[in-house]
Amino acid sequence: MMVKKFLTLTAVAGGLVWLSASGAMAQNEIEGRQKLMKGFSAATKEVKAAVEKKDYATVAVKVKDIADSLDMAAFAKNWPHNSTDAKSRAKPEVWQKWNDFMLTAWDGQQRALSLVDAAKSKNDAKVAEAYKAFGPVCVDCHKSFRAEATK
Repeated sequence: MMVKKFLTLTAVAGGLVWLSASGAMAQNEIEGRQKLMKGFSAATKEVKAAVEKKDYATVAVKVKDIADSLDMAAFAKNWPHNSTDAKSRAKPEVWQKWNDFMLTAWDGQQRALSLVDAAKSKNDAKVAEAYKAFGPVCVDCHKSFRAEATK
């Protein structure tokens, strides 16, 4: 059932991206997704610090924000087909392997929601396990879909 739901969401999100139009709109999406990714980076740093302090209320709030940002339709709008420029580090694989890209985002959302649940439980072992599972999502996505920074 979850796979069917994911595939439906992926198809809808993919359709939204393909329907996105003009270069000006694409530029707005590029800037929007860069802002989104910088927000993820800042939030994950805050989450790490909160996990270390066992401030699970902050963990739950920050990670819920990340999970909400990974909503398939909303997330897909930031990735119009082949939207890239000199400042963008998005690899062509984002669009060439769209379903894999969206599956990675969906997986990140599911892991984030698991961490939210663990934080709400205030169970140290559950939080540690969920945090450990959440961390690699960003790294895996960047390895597959983000180019290295140019110097």
